[in-house]
Amino acid sequence: EARSKIYKEGYFTWIARKVDAKLADAIRTEAEELGIWGLIYYNEWKRVYPQGSLASNIIGFAGVDNNGLEGIELQFDAVLRGREEIRHVVRGARGTQLSSVIVQEGVPGNDVYLTLDAKIQHVAEEKIQAEARYRQADGAYAVVLEPHSGDILAIASDKTYDLNDFQNSTAE
Repeated sequence: EARSKIYKEGYFTWIARKVDAKLADAIRTEAEELGIWGLIYYNEWKRVYPQGSLASNIIGFAGVDNNGLEGIELQFDAVLRGREEIRHVVRGARGTQLSSVIVQEGVPGNDVYLTLDAKIQHVAEEKIQAEARYRQADGAYAVVLEPHSGDILAIASDKTYDLNDFQNSTAE
């Protein structure tokens, strides 16, 4: 698999992205031991969703390039994104960095705050899933509002997915 990616026309190809730090260190160590050179290792940001599937249908997700693809991640992508730092890096034949110049300064993205309440969201998701199973419904949804302000405290669906593993979920 690696050979098919490496031995092709072109200047640059990704071997793997967003890998665990321990795996990256193991690959680097083994490549050095085997005398493989020309590999460049980049540190990349990886979105982590600590609540797993909680509010997954609202939050949505970002792809491998951190572009919002669904939900709040997509709707507010321009606000969340910021701007990446761009560097001009010159490397020698064996991958040794010879120089590095910042061409464009990076700008961090902004935060987006939701009125969702994690506890209420959790209860709403549990209840709507149980009710959908009990009623043998094709789908079920619940919206919980704060009556005075109209703030949305929860939006629950009987179908959720793990935000940290969205690529292995179904469209449903």
